[in-house]
Amino acid sequence: MLEELGIGTGATVSVSRRRKSDFKQEELLDKGGLNERARQAFSEIFGRFSTEGQMTTVQCTAFARAVSGGTSANEKSVSFLFDKFGQKGCDYITLEQFLKFYEDAARNKTRTVWDNLLALGYRPDLRRFDDNSGIVQIPSEKLPRYLLSNTPKYFTLLFDIFSTVLSQNRVGLEGEVSEAAWELIVKLCPNVEHANFVLHMLDQAPTNWDAALPLKDPHVTSYRLFLASALMLDVAPEEAALFKHEFYDREIRRTWKARFIAQGGLQYVSQVHLASP
Repeated sequence: MLEELGIGTGATVSVSRRRKSDFKQEELLDKGGLNERARQAFSEIFGRFSTEGQMTTVQCTAFARAVSGGTSANEKSVSFLFDKFGQKGCDYITLEQFLKFYEDAARNKTRTVWDNLLALGYRPDLRRFDDNSGIVQIPSEKLPRYLLSNTPKYFTLLFDIFSTVLSQNRVGLEGEVSEAAWELIVKLCPNVEHANFVLHMLDQAPTNWDAALPLKDPHVTSYRLFLASALMLDVAPEEAALFKHEFYDREIRRTWKARFIAQGGLQYVSQVHLASP
């Protein structure tokens, strides 16, 4: 079966999922051949697999492997490119010859061209997937996960659903609603008011743990413990870049973690855990 697919023993097979994109698909051709953006994309590709403006058969084979997902390159396709678009007797092709190859393919095998572009990291608008130009950057303060946790009427409602049911030990449907409210709360951005409290509750040593994490107020303590556990972890770079708050500052987290341990935070958390029903 593998031999029929052209996969030899010891070959490396790469599997990837096609990335869905909401970008409008760019036209590859205009009246003069490849349009400007297509020429730019294919020129960039040529540059990745060539040296000083020349793509040798070895480099072309590497290019063919890249567009096929890392599987064995089809020698016939490489020979076709050189025979039809290269100069007779020359062991390399130039940029213009490479562009002619893709202009021909765009007219006759459009789907294959787009598959090649996708495999090489290009979006339907002929920009690379890691190119953020043209993408609207939404401020973090306008993201739903931020608004829900930091707009008082929304967060208060969620917290009331969670805390009221918790304090009354509700079961059944009401208990499920309480759990759902909590699951949503922990997926949101930290509430800034609570986050600031947790960040600064260690400022005065010794810490008054009974006031910081009151057992008589289990829902508040649960949320503050959740925030404390987050501060004990390294922050993901994308989170630190997106949300400009000291809660996401790596150095502040390292310092906070050391102070939390030194001031007996772990011991108090153990007491809270043992006291919980």
